[in-house]
Amino acid sequence: MNGFVHINGKQSILPDRAKTQYVHYAYDAKGVSSRKLNAEGIKDYMRKYRIENITQQTYDKILPYIHGRISNDINNFIVVTPADGLPPQLIGQLRLRVKEILEPSKELILTLAEAKLLNEKTSLIV
Repeated sequence: MNGFVHINGKQSILPDRAKTQYVHYAYDAKGVSSRKLNAEGIKDYMRKYRIENITQQTYDKILPYIHGRISNDINNFIVVTPADGLPPQLIGQLRLRVKEILEPSKELILTLAEAKLLNEKTSLIV
């Protein structure tokens, strides 16, 4: 029930060492900032980027950092990366015009303690 394990009608209490993770959603009307998440040590989420001047050659060079594509349209090329994102040095070297898409909500994989910490230390609603 509600993401918790119940045995004989009672919620099972796991030891702290279990560090059970749950899917949480962070909300911010201005967009959930990856910088805020990284600053709090949160590393299990995905980032979306819009790339304006992509070519096959530059795509091949950033491919190791990409987990998926949302749009293949050359005028609206959108990729998904893990929390580390695209390396700024590589973006500069390839002279790509890249902008992270800030979404009002973001799916996060967190322990209950991490979710509580985010609620207390940031403007995010988890």
